[in-house]
Amino acid sequence: GGRVTCLLGNHELMVLQGDTRYVAKAEFLELAERDGKAGDISAGRRSWTSMYAPNAIRGLRLRRDRQVAVVAGRGRCRTLFVHAGVLPQHVEFDPDHGLQHLNENVLGKIVGGTPERSHLFHDEGPFWYRGYAMNPERKICPLLDRTLRSVRAHQMVIGHTVQDHGVGVRCDGALNIIDVGISRVYGGNLAAWECSEDSGPFAIYPHTSKAFLRPRAGALSPNLEIGEHENFKDLGTWTIVSLGLLCMYVLGKIYFTFR
Repeated sequence: GGRVTCLLGNHELMVLQGDTRYVAKAEFLELAERDGKAGDISAGRRSWTSMYAPNAIRGLRLRRDRQVAVVAGRGRCRTLFVHAGVLPQHVEFDPDHGLQHLNENVLGKIVGGTPERSHLFHDEGPFWYRGYAMNPERKICPLLDRTLRSVRAHQMVIGHTVQDHGVGVRCDGALNIIDVGISRVYGGNLAAWECSEDSGPFAIYPHTSKAFLRPRAGALSPNLEIGEHENFKDLGTWTIVSLGLLCMYVLGKIYFTFR
């Protein structure tokens, strides 16, 4: 058993906003040919945009069935998952329902057609924020700690910013960055993030053992550091595959430049 939860990311948001800058021209040409307008990129672009209109099946799915951020897992594996990052101001105004309000607020503005008017859709919003991945830890770790305390999670898992050397770990393991560059544009690197309630989070790479991600101080066993390995029995685990936008297949064949 298990469950797949598809989250909204910045590229899904761009699709809903009619922004096609990262859609391959081949997609437009294929749609144009399907519609009897071979070679007409503009016609293909219009067809693409219409597929994600509010009343279209794909558009409805994205607007209705996706969340912005979720907390999943138990014990040591209680984790906040989001595309780019949740900041304290997004959730701590309501310790019990902050995440729910965040999801409702974002989806409400998307459905209402007014995302550009909200700070949630700009550089410090959950779709575009790169501070957790790029700013000095002395600045971002206190923010991360406040966010995690607010949603009662042990760590945050994000994508959005490509990592050069496998799953990124910051703030003593409180932040795991799982965009390892699965797109061919970034090298086609494969990895997965998994969490065992016995031993905490670890990364999985092709042809290697499981690599533990450094725990937060006092949160997990101090002996579990990056590079240590162990074989696990198949106990209850939470796994997020860094195929990242695997759920994008509901949109059809899409070749974005993921970034």
